[in-house]
Amino acid sequence: MSSIEPSPEQLQQLVADARDDTPIVMINLLRYRERAAYRPDANVEPCSGREAYRRYGAAVAPILAETGARVLW
Repeated sequence: MSSIEPSPEQLQQLVADARDDTPIVMINLLRYRERAAYRPDANVEPCSGREAYRRYGAAVAPILAETGARVLW
């Protein structure tokens, strides 16, 4: 399945074109693996792709909050 990956230049243009009071919303449509694919040397407990993404989200949430971003849904 293909994905849409905006370039850094496209993201910069999006921000430049937005008014200061206009929020930018990003939507991630996800499909999970039955088993998460980790590097062989990764020191993590095996899990489903959904669980791996949940772990990632929990780790990233504080970083998002620091930048003023938040998860809406």
